Amino acid sequence: MGKDGRSLIGEMGYWAALHALPGVGQKRLSIIAERYGDARDAWYAGADAIALAFCRSDKEYERVRGPIKQAWDRTDPTGIGERLCRKGYRVLVRGRPGYPFLLSHLPDAPQILYCCGSLEEADSESVALVGTRRADYSGLRNTEILSSELASAGITVVSGLARGIDSSAHRGALRSGGRTVAVLGSGLDHLYPPENAELAREISLNGAIISEF
Repeated sequence: MGKDGRSLIGEMGYWAALHALPGVGQKRLSIIAERYGDARDAWYAGADAIALAFCRSDKEYERVRGPIKQAWDRTDPTGIGERLCRKGYRVLVRGRPGYPFLLSHLPDAPQILYCCGSLEEADSESVALVGTRRADYSGLRNTEILSSELASAGITVVSGLARGIDSSAHRGALRSGGRTVAVLGSGLDHLYPPENAELAREISLNGAIISEF
């Protein structure tokens, strides 16, 4: 693997390692990013400095610094990056190439996203189709037809991989040879529902699966 490839794996690992620290959700990760800019620089500033970046009081700092230091000591960012790479996952960073353009303009957009598959510039032309998990036959069929027609027109269909309407939306786009993106409410390693594992694989080959978890 070339230098650029190793650098990318390392950057992914440092972002994911920061996100994995106790109490560091997307909002706090954004604060850390504002302070340090680069995940590697933030990591090597040390656990105490990371905690100081977002703590608003001495009491909060004393409460969080211990758990963060313990996790920091036993975490290997490079190893995390390598595991992400082996699984075919990428980390998309707000403000960097590859991050969804439309999402980046929201004031509370996640600092990072985990992605399996590929996002393209054309995906900015998209329509979200979501609905009930207990749809009747007519609802499922009409969703699939609408999704197929949208995808055939070059529109990326976005949904949530759930049972019912969401699954039909993804299947309609795939059957017309179009692109579709699944936005998960769980991590990439915890697909739900489990019976949609094969559908998720097809989506990753013809679009992307993304999650902020």
